[in-house]
Amino acid sequence: MKTVIKQAGINLELEAAAEYYFDEFFLKYIQEEKLLTFGDKYVLFELPTINKPQQVEEAVFEMILKGYKPILAHPERYSYYQEPGLQSLEKLKSMGVLFQLNALSLIGFYSPRVQKFATQLVKNNWIDWVGSDMHNHRYFEAFKQAIQSDNYQKLCSSENLLNNTLTEL
Repeated sequence: MKTVIKQAGINLELEAAAEYYFDEFFLKYIQEEKLLTFGDKYVLFELPTINKPQQVEEAVFEMILKGYKPILAHPERYSYYQEPGLQSLEKLKSMGVLFQLNALSLIGFYSPRVQKFATQLVKNNWIDWVGSDMHNHRYFEAFKQAIQSDNYQKLCSSENLLNNTLTEL
């Protein structure tokens, strides 16, 4: 695919990576250093949406010890992190975890509660990456709306955002 893109004269950097689900195998993959990364050893991982796993901090510690840069996918969608004061998320942030927000969260695609929490994370300057979460045409239409939102524009102008050119194609 990289060859075809280059031959077509398209200026696009393409990498293959994975979004890991935090399950009973995840710690083993970390310990065996079998994670598929992108860029400078970034690892994207997601958690169960309803119940927080017991070993999140341990997994983060192991990733950092192995030289990985952990990115938590869509922190705004985990209800157990939406506690007042945000201590749990702040702890992950202080450990070195980067946060990837789903752009669709900014327009209430998942729920008004998720939108409100996403807005709070943007205001706190805790978002390091933005993802599209593109599953089908309905998501694409919503994504076009999301990138017009004030919060998305604020993110793109932020010096914290590591992929602020996501929509410049």
